[in-house]
Amino acid sequence: MIFPSDYKSVGVTRTDPAGRIGCPIYFSTEYLISDLPSGYSIYKTKSEGEGLLRKLVSLELISRGKEIKKFKEKLDAHDRTRLIESAIPLCKGSVNTVIFEGMDRHITFVNEPSLHEVMEIEIIDIMKERENICRYLDIPFQHISDKVLQKMRRGHSKQQNYELIDLIRKQIPGIALRTTLLTGHPGEGKKEFAELCDFVKDVKFDRLGVFTYSEEEDTWAAGNYKDTLSERLKKDRADELMTIQQDISKKLNDKKLGKSIKVLIDSREGEYYVGRSEADSPEVDNEVLIPVAGNELEIGMFYNVRITRTEDFDLFGEVVEKV
Repeated sequence: MIFPSDYKSVGVTRTDPAGRIGCPIYFSTEYLISDLPSGYSIYKTKSEGEGLLRKLVSLELISRGKEIKKFKEKLDAHDRTRLIESAIPLCKGSVNTVIFEGMDRHITFVNEPSLHEVMEIEIIDIMKERENICRYLDIPFQHISDKVLQKMRRGHSKQQNYELIDLIRKQIPGIALRTTLLTGHPGEGKKEFAELCDFVKDVKFDRLGVFTYSEEEDTWAAGNYKDTLSERLKKDRADELMTIQQDISKKLNDKKLGKSIKVLIDSREGEYYVGRSEADSPEVDNEVLIPVAGNELEIGMFYNVRITRTEDFDLFGEVVEKV
């Protein structure tokens, strides 16, 4: 993906850029968009010299003609994620680049947009440097089969998904990864479902949610595909994935036995205080249960808790100290 880090690095010309070689160019211009009656072209520039105006010495073509579309609406040029999300559905067929005009009239572009690279830029780099951010990411991959991902119009591939997971775990050791998956999407046969099962086994997500496909009015899938799989089959596949995850979750939980973790107390229910670690979102992930007997804990406060027992999806522990 090529996405200028700042709109100030993008220049626009309404003359043939080849005729500008040797001419002055603003020092911050890294990319040049040529807006001619025949269509757009986008170039990577190389300049030399000092000062505000420098000498343009070469142009490297990035995209031209039918490979480029201009987005119809004016968007906030600073909202990089939205620009990429808006570009992805337009980049199909021969189109690989989308030009955007900001509400302040500044111009930028996205070439071969990828949400994975946004995550690397905006999330991973920040998370690995700051201790006050939970080591937890929820990434809704939905599926892993290239065939199904294409039908879902997800904008990424099986290989990209595996590469992203590998990158995150290398950059942020100990991070908890959660995802949601969908069974029974049109196009999911036995082969595609087997790929999905292998994905769960290979990655060993810390947390996992599984849903079955259903047609939603006015969605792309409902308007373009027939929902041919039975609800029974969709549910059976969802149950199979959760059975795989149950075993993974128990093994991951067992590794915490005897260790102390930081726990936020959310509530008191019956004989237990209910808490969660930084690896758990409320209501959808695991819980850490601490006996009420012998404890007076404050809701909304943090405690270090030593894990004394594990179940498939929950942990039990005793308070070591208030944090």
